[in-house]
Amino acid sequence: LSGTIQTVPILKSLAIEIVLKALLNLKQEINCVPFTHDLVDLFDKLKSSTQEKLEARMRKLSPKSIWADQLRSKNLHPDLQDMFAARMDPLRNVLETHRNAHKHWRYLYETKGCLFETGELDIVLTVIFDAYSERRNTST
Repeated sequence: LSGTIQTVPILKSLAIEIVLKALLNLKQEINCVPFTHDLVDLFDKLKSSTQEKLEARMRKLSPKSIWADQLRSKNLHPDLQDMFAARMDPLRNVLETHRNAHKHWRYLYETKGCLFETGELDIVLTVIFDAYSERRNTST
């Protein structure tokens, strides 16, 4: 059981990393795909238009951002957005939370305590993979 608990975060974060790198490479948004496991670093290398498209998809799919598309939420202080689960950048929020999950979970024995939310990363993976599939289909 402990092997499964440790394996799921490693594989999910690695899958997100690979799809982000594929998305970066597909339209050559950067010249060379970086050698990193940092999910936020990879996300930041996407064009801002691509980032916003991914965020918009995440806002639609993420139950934690149910109010994010409402105009009144855009003017809330970030602390209030968190309190009301109205995050304007839910994808970035999840990536920030799990930005080093691949490394952290591989060396779990070196740290005390850990938390991993698989549901959030399932949604992130769906959003990014769908965007990759769409761009791949339109580029061929």
